[in-house]
Amino acid sequence: MVDVAVYGHGGREKGSSSAGTYIVPKGVTIYFFVADGELFVGTPADDLFNVLADPHPKDEAVRYFATDVKKAYDKIPNYKCVSGPNLSYPAGVYQVGMKPDKGLLVKIPAAPAKRLSDIIGGMSGKGTIGSRIYWLCCREVETGANSVSAKPKGSRIIANQKVNWTGQAVIKDTGWKPSKVKEKKGQWQPKSPF
Repeated sequence: MVDVAVYGHGGREKGSSSAGTYIVPKGVTIYFFVADGELFVGTPADDLFNVLADPHPKDEAVRYFATDVKKAYDKIPNYKCVSGPNLSYPAGVYQVGMKPDKGLLVKIPAAPAKRLSDIIGGMSGKGTIGSRIYWLCCREVETGANSVSAKPKGSRIIANQKVNWTGQAVIKDTGWKPSKVKEKKGQWQPKSPF
């Protein structure tokens, strides 16, 4: 089974969700890069995507940035992914280790939305699309037509981080101390071991 990156606009409905929940299938691990209810703004998602699209991806470095990891039998919201404006690549499911023009496995349209259960599979004994799933989408909570209740922050104060083309974590010095980061509702992160 291949590893895949899901790239696009993402989120879920407020409350229990009309699409319900999803049980992560056996043999699958899902890596999220923002907490439930948060936006995952452009540049960090693109940086991680580019590392995963490299023919020799530094996927361990990408996994380092995951804020939430779900494994077999974990119950999670049935998030959706859609296409839309302001994406650097077409929304879709891409094979890790392949350039975007060659690695697109499933194109995701603007409508109807594709649910996590549709993308990954594993329901009713059917196979799954991959063993490691990198969710490079927002996890915003929609409260109504065109409204967003998500916090516009990213993974572990991701606005001050970047993953460079070698896959090494690079944290820009903000000059803030851990107490200041927490005061700004961010999370302190030490330098990456990669």
